[in-house]
Amino acid sequence: MSVEALSRVSIPSFVLSGDATFPGLAEAAKAVAAMIPGGVWRNIAGQGHDLSAEALAPVFRELLGR
Repeated sequence: MSVEALSRVSIPSFVLSGDATFPGLAEAAKAVAAMIPGGVWRNIAGQGHDLSAEALAPVFRELLGR
């Protein structure tokens, strides 16, 4: 997806990454979130490319304000 296309995203977007995945993916995810108006990025400690439900639950509660 192009930078221009990302800048037109008009819905709240959460971009997540794990710190135990391929080098550079967290920085890429952070950059994508920065290109989306209102985008939010979170890096989840101890998680790889397949984030576990247990690790995601507290992040979603935080992001959704619950």
